[in-house]
Amino acid sequence: MKRKGVSLPIDMLVILAIAVIILIAVVAVFMGVWNPFSTNQQARANFNKECQVLVNTGCVGNPSTALCAAANGIVLNKATCDTDADRTVVKKGCGCPG
Repeated sequence: MKRKGVSLPIDMLVILAIAVIILIAVVAVFMGVWNPFSTNQQARANFNKECQVLVNTGCVGNPSTALCAAANGIVLNKATCDTDADRTVVKKGCGCPG
């Protein structure tokens, strides 16, 4: 008498594999091993740090080159403040008056 093992349909195996992958991704996010949002958080943190320097000076003067580089992707679409309009956008992004 031959005994048969448990047979699972292919669909069930695919769903089970996807569930395991999702579970591993969720665990990795909570453990800090993998964070898909860390790049945006780091860019925002750099921008806030450089903004603090400008705000501490009373928003006087032009934004530094470091602030303009940090503003890339946050309030500017480039890494330099070439024009007065760019400098104004960066200042307003830091909460300074234009």
